[in-house]
Formats: sequence, C-alpha cells, structure tokens
Amino acid sequence: PLATASHQGSRAPSSSVAGGTTGRSTTPSAIGARLPWCEAVARGLRIGETTFDMKLKLDGSGVVVQFEEVVGPPVKAKVVLPRLPGARLKSLYVDWELAELPEGADAGTHDWSGTPVEVVIQPSELASSVFGRVAGVPGRLPASPAGALPSALRESGIELVVPGAAPGARWEAIGAAIAAAAGVEVEVIGAVEAASRVGAEAPPAPSPTRIDLAGSGDPERLRRALMGAVEARYR
Repeated sequence: PLATASHQGSRAPSSSVAGGTTGRSTTPSAIGARLPWCEAVARGLRIGETTFDMKLKLDGSGVVVQFEEVVGPPVKAKVVLPRLPGARLKSLYVDWELAELPEGADAGTHDWSGTPVEVVIQPSELASSVFGRVAGVPGRLPASPAGALPSALRESGIELVVPGAAPGARWEAIGAAIAAAAGVEVEVIGAVEAASRVGAEAPPAPSPTRIDLAGSGDPERLRRALMGAVEARYR
C-alpha cells in the first residue's frame, strides 16, 4: 500500500469497504529518474460515524493521500506515507500547508517517510490531504538554482489564474508564498475574471506573466509542479 491510516481515540475504529478499490497506473519507471503515475481509491471507508473515500496517488513528484466524499462528523486519523525504494520524502504538506521540520532535523537529509501525520477528515469543498515531495525527481518546470529572473517577470510580475469565480483564502496564500519566494508581485484572480480580461484594452505597461492553473485538466497537479519548481530554486 502507498499509505496506512489509523484512528486515534477512545472508540475502536471500524472500517469497511463498499465497492472495493479502483485504480489505474502507468508503466513504472525508476525512482530517482521519474516517479510513475498511478492512483487507487478505497471507497466507503468508515471511522466511527464518518464515511469517506481515500485516494492514494503517485503523481510524478511525490505521494498524495486524499480523503474525499466525506459524510459525518469530523474525525482525526494518522497517515503514514511509505518509504519509496531509493528515494526520500524531502518535504511534507498537510492540507497543502508546509510542515515544519522536526527540531534538529537536517533539511538536506530528513525523510518524512514512515512519520505518522495527524489529519482531520471532515466534509469540505477541498479534500483533506497529505503530500510528500520526493527529493531528486527532475521537475517538469524550469527551476534553475542560480541566475536572475527574466526582466519582464521582475518588472510586471505574475498573474495567477485559479479555478472558480474568486480565488479564496487558500489560493491567495499560495500566491503570497510565490511572491515571497520569487520577489515579484503576484496577482491572484479567478477564472471568470481572467476570461473577462481577454480582448480588453491592454495596459500601457508590459503585461504580467500569466500562469493559468484554471485551464489545466488537473489544476492541483500543475500547482504541485509549480511549487516544486519554487522549492527547487529557493529551498
């Protein structure tokens, strides 16, 4: 399995699978060259009175565990990401918030594999998730560790287009993180507003560099690739 989940509490957990698991995968390739792309879903899992689906994915840059279709009161669980042969999980995100390294840990060698991580599984528009990024996997976006940013990017900044009518706090926080890392202005706009700007009169200054996550078939995958490039350059 890609991960294990355990319930912590006074009441013993009960888990059942309704409909079993489904999955798909690509042809695996060597860890350290590029991760295989694959996913599996366990449907109808249950902790106490809460039912949910758990999706496990290798997405080319790391391991993702997502809890979807949650029905019932919030429950806590612990997720343990796997040890991948020949690789380590260099960074960990819980609900897409970067986890702090344990005290005294070395960022260059620490491995998050096998570390129990507590999550809250609850009904939400955004699936609860744990993501471990693998070290040494080449990014799919340019991430030169040295050199200045292009002048157009420095002068005009970035326009980050995200799914939905309005960005929301989560996407605004992601935009702020990119701005802090790159040292440029980042404007986060929803797909609806972005569409309204198409064909509008161009501003006198150079246009910002647009990163369109909303136009992607998988915005979360593209977002992880983008943040992976930021990590590779600045961390």
